[in-house]
Amino acid sequence: MKTTSAPSVPFQLNLGDQSPFGSEGCGSIVPPQDVIRIYGLDPYHTASMNGDWQTTRAIEDLAETLVRSEHSVDKTKDWEKWSNALFVFPDRQVFHIHHRTAIAYAPTRAAAEERLRWFSSRYLAPPAKATPAFHIINSSYGMLRAESVEVLPDSLPHEASLGLYYGEGFPRWHDRFVETIVGRKSGLSLFEGPPGTGKTTYLRMLMAKLKETHRFYYLPPTSLGCLVQSELVDFWVEEIERHGRNRRFVIVLEDCESALMTRDNDNRSQVSAILNITDGMFSDFLRTHVICTINCPSSRLDTALMRPGRLVGHRHFGRLSREAAGRLAAHLGRELDTEADYSLAEIFAGPPVREEAARLVGFAS
Repeated sequence: MKTTSAPSVPFQLNLGDQSPFGSEGCGSIVPPQDVIRIYGLDPYHTASMNGDWQTTRAIEDLAETLVRSEHSVDKTKDWEKWSNALFVFPDRQVFHIHHRTAIAYAPTRAAAEERLRWFSSRYLAPPAKATPAFHIINSSYGMLRAESVEVLPDSLPHEASLGLYYGEGFPRWHDRFVETIVGRKSGLSLFEGPPGTGKTTYLRMLMAKLKETHRFYYLPPTSLGCLVQSELVDFWVEEIERHGRNRRFVIVLEDCESALMTRDNDNRSQVSAILNITDGMFSDFLRTHVICTINCPSSRLDTALMRPGRLVGHRHFGRLSREAAGRLAAHLGRELDTEADYSLAEIFAGPPVREEAARLVGFAS
């Protein structure tokens, strides 16, 4: 019986990605096309490093070796401005910068490591001095990004004056709360109280106090949907890689009572996301503390959020009595009206400019 052999299928060796910079940038297992062009099937080795690269200066200094680049003119930082920059040096050495990742290719491992050391000694930006700041998380084109906002320390209360701002018992609570944030890997804290009672002012003071060890991220009420985006994991992975596992993260959710109330169809996913971040398996990876400010009584929140062990900090920020407000006003060199109590906002703003009563001119009937 005659048999027919199966048609032969030509073997195709995929040596590179269609993109000149390789799939997924230089962190991919598929290298840029220029690397494949240079090495073919010959051996090559890589060495990589993450950091803030002075790509603009490198491109100016090494213009003769630059063979590929992707540039966005409306970005402010080098790692945002230059998506990719590819340099080809003698002896078949290639250096690729992709945002904050740099990777050196060379025929030997020692040569790749030496090229990386050479480049980093010249173009790796020194660590920035820690300054009080928070980072606004926003979503753009399906990606989560963090924009830094500096906190001006001159406008913040001094720790020694916290009793004047928030009452006599506040300094002792503050010491315990800071100890908790520093000592625990994750958890949830609630700051409740009417608007203007100093919740945000105290948060800014915490940002200044913990600037060396913690990074604060801010989510405005209109952006709470970021908590349930699938890109959240990639965002935190990148932040952890950039700032190191020793850095602690704090997420601030301001005026978020609508997201924390008893779960229904409108906020079920947001409450679940906060529970997972603060005391779920995800929290073991993130090591993140969440601070929520609310204007409603905490009794209206989902009971799961109030569970001991998850809720590690809770403070009510109230209005100051006239006597306490008078002491703070004297400390600040301000004058007060004759009200029964005051918020911090009213003390700082001073008495309002009131409309004068209309004066009658001419003959009254």
